[in-house]
Amino acid sequence: MSETTKAALHQALLSIPRLSSVDDDQGLTGRLRQALVDFGSATDDNVAAVDRVTIGALKTSAGRAGWGLRLATSGLPLVAIINSAEGSPIPEQVRAAYPTLTGHEWDAVLRVACLVFLSFERQRTG
Repeated sequence: MSETTKAALHQALLSIPRLSSVDDDQGLTGRLRQALVDFGSATDDNVAAVDRVTIGALKTSAGRAGWGLRLATSGLPLVAIINSAEGSPIPEQVRAAYPTLTGHEWDAVLRVACLVFLSFERQRTG
């Protein structure tokens, strides 16, 4: 991880809310995937994970529509999945690594992650 790869990842993420059309999402998905691998590393786990994520059209249960990060196969928005985890019990792996973590703190982590993901979405207007 270098400042250059971090900057490339930031640029790709910041490009999502500026998408001018749905036609732009395939090219940006490719750039984002490459930036994520370059930032993290090209491990099998990282490559498999980024291949499961795409940028595309979103439709939420609240009636909002736009573009953002979603699962490639199902189209489920990442932000919706993270949001639905709020209020859930702390996973055993997390509990083992951070035994003093409270439920309120766990929910705060999930809420902030949700807000960060939401900030990279572009809402469709009109």
